[in-house]
Amino acid sequence: MIAVSAFSVDADVFLAGLNALD
Repeated sequence: MIAVSAFSVDADVFLAGLNALD
């Protein structure tokens, strides 16, 4: 399930970005 793994990585990066903005 490469798509699911890629989505998980994108989600982690997205959350990291929110934390950086906060």
